[in-house]
Amino acid sequence: MAFAMDLLGHTRDTFDEKSGTQSCYHELYKKRSGLSQEERRRRTLEAQKKKRNELFDLNRQIQFDENEQSESMDEKMEVGQSPSQSKRRGGICKMLMFSEWMTEIPEDLQNNWYFVPSPVGRRCVLKAHKGVTKIFSKWGKFLKRFQSALPSGCRGEYKHGPTILDCIWSEPKSICYVLDVIFWKGQSFIDCEAEFRFYWLKTKFEETPELQVITTQNQSVLQVLPSCLYSPSDLAGEVGINSAWATNSTSLDGILFYHQKGHYYSGEVTPLVEWLKPFMLPEVLGVEVPDVYLQERPDNYVSIEQYIAEEALKKKQYHRRKNQMEVDEDAAVMEEDMKDGCSIQEEMESVSGVDTPNKSYDQ
Repeated sequence: MAFAMDLLGHTRDTFDEKSGTQSCYHELYKKRSGLSQEERRRRTLEAQKKKRNELFDLNRQIQFDENEQSESMDEKMEVGQSPSQSKRRGGICKMLMFSEWMTEIPEDLQNNWYFVPSPVGRRCVLKAHKGVTKIFSKWGKFLKRFQSALPSGCRGEYKHGPTILDCIWSEPKSICYVLDVIFWKGQSFIDCEAEFRFYWLKTKFEETPELQVITTQNQSVLQVLPSCLYSPSDLAGEVGINSAWATNSTSLDGILFYHQKGHYYSGEVTPLVEWLKPFMLPEVLGVEVPDVYLQERPDNYVSIEQYIAEEALKKKQYHRRKNQMEVDEDAAVMEEDMKDGCSIQEEMESVSGVDTPNKSYDQ
């Protein structure tokens, strides 16, 4: 089975000469949406313009204040917690913005898009508030508490509102890589364009160099990931054999692409943020990468469309198994409750001298 990609980066079916059949992945790949990515990007940007003059909804900010009491409970939660417990995490698990696969090359890629290298690690929400810094997984599970030099992030820092960042946590290196800003000193950046958010982060971290060293008041290194306007040569340099990613121990997980006018869509998947694995760059963008990245391709890798279709299938199967486990768990609990109820009833009847098997309920 074979696949090909045209000059614009659009995948197309090719014919399998041995079997005389056409790719089955193409249909799976195209069923993701009735609209092209380009059209959905255009509509999303138009919706942003209409929304520009509206007041920001402060519900999320209120949620963070209301969830302060429940965060101490989150820290004590074990890995095997029940789904009902995870729902108590409130707004934390709805803060992050998620990307789409780059299935079509944006027409304005070289004029209006930034690229950000993303290291291997755990996607997380970092919240500095009321003198302490906490990290939560993208599902809202508490991961770590420490002191940081962020506003409101260490002892004595109580006068500001929360600072909330979109990060990747590398536990082996004890580094929190910062992708984006959501709140800073209580000020929302959700309705700010990516271009401004990246500028703000870079400026604030340059003003606070102590964020990048471990001290008593900054117990974990925080490092802003570089964001650059896209060009093939710059991207090739960023991932090239002589780049920091290829020469140090930090593994590159992929490349995120942000439309410079895109807002931060908390809790949503948006076509204004796109994603590619390093080994996909030659296939999709024609950007050459070192062999170390090409070796990360799965053994059965054929094309990006096949890879995405298989990943979607794995995700669907995972959620199906997870839902079945929840159903089985609820059924087991119900069965235990029924057994407990029966045993209590039998106890009471034995005490009262009632012979249950011969009891007649006919009236």
